[in-house]
Order: sequence, then structure tokens, then C-alpha cells
Amino acid sequence: MRNNATRASGRKPTVAYNAEAKAKVNIETKLNLIERFVKQCAVMSPPEGWSESKRSNSPPQSLRQFNRWTDTSFICSFLNVEKIEVQTIGNGTLERYAELRVRVQRALENIEKLKSKGGTLLEQSEATRRRAHKRALRQLDILERELVDLRRERFALIQERDELKNQLYALQKRFRDEVSKAVESKTAVKGAVVTRLK
Repeated sequence: MRNNATRASGRKPTVAYNAEAKAKVNIETKLNLIERFVKQCAVMSPPEGWSESKRSNSPPQSLRQFNRWTDTSFICSFLNVEKIEVQTIGNGTLERYAELRVRVQRALENIEKLKSKGGTLLEQSEATRRRAHKRALRQLDILERELVDLRRERFALIQERDELKNQLYALQKRFRDEVSKAVESKTAVKGAVVTRLK
């Protein structure tokens, strides 16, 4: 009765949703392994003969191979992790997940690049690091020069502040002296007037 009601309402049965979820996880698991493999090849070279298509555990190099690929032993060994179980992917399943399909194609393209470069991205990675190192050195040089300029500006500002302080102290002293003289003068004048009145 429940299945009939589900069909009548046009909704997928729960089993179908579970199957779709498992299929997506399976795709993601395969994809993550290949992406990690490519990333690791920027650090170390895989064993010789890794790209031979005759080996069932070789990384897939096409969408068809990706769908059929189930032996993850080589990649898992290279990544130093326990073997991860994956299943074949049915025809058309990957097409339902456009974003994953794009990532899969990109990963397979990277596998092809690895193959054409003799199985390693190490040289490319070292060149990239050298360029990044040079950029970092140039940036460091710029920052050091800016720091020197800032220190000079700071020193000049300190000198200017000290000069202003000295000027302020001089003005304050002059003001106090003039006030004191004025008071003394006024007092002297007042005293003189009182004396004459007496």
C-alpha cells in the first residue's frame, strides 16, 4: 500500500534516495583519492610504471576507467592509507552531478599531465616554489625599505615633538617671568603711592 501511494504521488521511494546518496558518496570517494594522489605527486614521485593501463589498480585516466575503477590499492599504498573500498559507477550516474563531473574531468586531466611529465609534478612544484621564494624575497626587500623609511619618519617626528616641547617650555617660562615682573611692578607702584600719601 505504501509503495502504491508513493508511486501515485509521484515521489521516489526511500530506497531510491538511499541508492542515490550512496552513489554520490562513491563518486566523491573515488574523486578525493585521485585529487589526493595528484597533490601528493607534487611532493614525491609515484613508482615506475604507475600509469600502465594494463594494471587493474592504476589510477583511472578516462571517464570510462573512472566509472569502472574499483581497485584503489595502488593509490592508497602511495598515500600510505588503508585500502578504501569503492564500487563501479553506472552509466549516466555521474551526469546527474555536474559539479562532481567537472572535478572528475579536471582530476583526470591532471593525471594525464602527470603521465606526460613522466609521472611527477615535482620539478614543476620546485620551479613554482623558486618563483614564490623570489617573489617573497622581493616583497621582503620592499617591506624592509618601507620599514627604514618609517623609522626615519618616526625619528623626524620625535625630533619635531621635542622641539615643540622645548618651545612650549620656553613660552611657559617667559609667560611666568612676565607675570611675575608685572606683579612685582604693580606692587612696587602701589607701595610708592601709599608712602607719598603718608
